[in-house]
Amino acid sequence: MSKFSAAVLAVLVAVAPGCGNCPDSAGSKQSMEIGQLYYNSGRYDQAKIMFSRCVELCPDNEEGWLGYANACREHGNTQYKIAADLATQGKAAEVKKVFKDAAESHTLAYDIFHRKMVDFPDDMAPHYGLALLHYQRATSVVPFPFPLEDTVNRQKERDLAIAQFTLVVSKAPDAWQAHRYLGLALFAAGRMDEGRPHLKSFHDAQQGLYERVLSWPNSTDTEKSRKEDALTKITREIEDIRDVLGEYFMYAQREFDRLKAKKVRTPEEEASMGRLFTEILALEKAIKGFHLTNLGAVELEVRRRCDDLIAVFNRGKVADIMSFVAPKQGEEAAFQRLVQEKVEQGTQFLKPQYRTIAVSGDNASVDLVCEVTNNKGKRPDAELTMRWRLVGGQWKVSELP
Repeated sequence: MSKFSAAVLAVLVAVAPGCGNCPDSAGSKQSMEIGQLYYNSGRYDQAKIMFSRCVELCPDNEEGWLGYANACREHGNTQYKIAADLATQGKAAEVKKVFKDAAESHTLAYDIFHRKMVDFPDDMAPHYGLALLHYQRATSVVPFPFPLEDTVNRQKERDLAIAQFTLVVSKAPDAWQAHRYLGLALFAAGRMDEGRPHLKSFHDAQQGLYERVLSWPNSTDTEKSRKEDALTKITREIEDIRDVLGEYFMYAQREFDRLKAKKVRTPEEEASMGRLFTEILALEKAIKGFHLTNLGAVELEVRRRCDDLIAVFNRGKVADIMSFVAPKQGEEAAFQRLVQEKVEQGTQFLKPQYRTIAVSGDNASVDLVCEVTNNKGKRPDAELTMRWRLVGGQWKVSELP
C-alpha cells in the first residue's frame, strides 16, 4: 500500500462516526465534486486522488469515503487490465508494479467498505460497493486478480458477492442494479430459478425507465441529446446482460457438446449433461425474453389496455371482462362461454412481461410471458398472444390466449 493510502486509512480507523472532525468542509466538498466528475468520466486514477484529498480535508465526509472506495475498486480493475496487456508484451517488471498498485487499490476499497459497514450497519451503500468489488473480481475477463482457470477463488468471490447483493435487495428492494448483478451471479452459480426473478426486476425497472424517458421533451438540441443519451444508456445495459447470458449459454453448450461427443461417459458425466441441458434451456428462454419493448403512443395505449384487461380478468367478473372484448360477428356467444369457463376455472394472469407489441392499422398483436394459474395448477412462464382491434376509437380484445 502506498504511504498516502496508508495514511488515509489510518485516519479512517482513528475517526469515530459523528465526532465533528471536519477542518475544511468547503475544500472537502469541492474535492468530492471534482472526484465525482472524474469518476463519471472513467478517469478513476484522478478520481482516487480527489476523493483521498476530500477525506483528508474532512474525515467525516462519508460520501467522500464511499467515493474513495469506489474509485479504488475501479482503479484496481483498470490496473489489472493494464497488467494483463503488459504481460502479453513480456514486460515482467512493469506487470509486477502495476499489479501491486491494483492489489493495493482493491485492498483499500475492501477495508473502507468494511469499516463503513461497521460504522453504519443500516446503510446499504457500503454493502453494494463491496458486493460489486467481489463480483468484478469473480468475473474479470483478464487473468488478474486470479488466473482464468482458478475457479476456486473466483467462485469464492462470486459467493461473497451473492451474499452481499442478497442483503442489499432484502433491505432495499428498489436497488435495481443490485438485482441485476445478483441475478447474473446466481446464473453463474447455476442457480437460475433464483436468479431469474432478480433479472426480471431489473428488466422491468429499465423498461419503465425507458418509457418515462420516451416522454421527455426534445424540442431543443440539449433536450434531444439528453434524451438520446439516456435511451442509449438504458439500451446498452439491457444488451450487456444479454451478452453475459449469451456467454454463459455458449459455455454450457460447449461443455454439453464435449460430453456428448465422448463414446463412454461416467454416471457423473451423464448427470452433468442433464444439468447442462437444463441450464441451456433456461438460458435460451432468459435471453429470448430479455430485451426492451420499443413503444410509441399507440403501442403504449394497447399495453395499457392489456394491463386493464388482465386486472379485470383476475377479479373474475364476466360482465366486466366482456366490456373489453370485440369477437368476430356471430362468435359472441362462444366468446362469452370461453370467458365464463376461464373464470369458473379460477384463471388468472400474473406477473406479465411484454415482449412485443405490433400495431398494424386497426389491429394489434401482443406477445407476453406471464404466470397462468387456475384450479388445476400453474404455468410459471407461459408464452401468450393477445389480439386486439380498434372499435369505435377503443382497443378491444378479439382473441384471448
